[in-house]
Amino acid sequence: MGLSNYSVEQVARYFEICNREGFVRPSVYQGHYNALIRRHEETLMPLLRKHGVAYYAFRPLSGGILTGKVTFATETLTRTRFAGESTQQYFLNTFDKPEIHDKLRTLSETCQQFGVSLSEVCLRWLVYHSALGGDDAITLGAKRLDQLEANVGDCRKGPLSQDLLKAVESMSSGGLVL
Repeated sequence: MGLSNYSVEQVARYFEICNREGFVRPSVYQGHYNALIRRHEETLMPLLRKHGVAYYAFRPLSGGILTGKVTFATETLTRTRFAGESTQQYFLNTFDKPEIHDKLRTLSETCQQFGVSLSEVCLRWLVYHSALGGDDAITLGAKRLDQLEANVGDCRKGPLSQDLLKAVESMSSGGLVL
């Protein structure tokens, strides 16, 4: 059994009830986690570790935001994968902010200097440098087989250089933790 999209408080309460009532406890939590969305590192992940629950990260590229291919200009939004989707407003509210645009632009420029794509760097960070470990997993999503193959290939390329790692970590500096 697993949980997804619950707050830390709700998960803690869930464990309390399971323990008190003898209910089956979840073995997996699925959450939105990647190089930009890191709010679970300080609160939820330690709680899950305490209870032996694995974390399955979904949206490792935030629905394309971390590929550099999705923009938020009003005139182009209708041509993105979010057009008409129920998640469109979530992505707008979460990512369409000047500070996020600036951070992503800076990281993209650094990636270009090193001859790697933004998506490759973000996936490699997730596999080799994030708070994931042990029984945790990453849920990759793709519309086409070639995208999936490229993402899996990127995940196998090994840890990032110190310069690239520093560039990724700088995205969450200055209080920007989504």
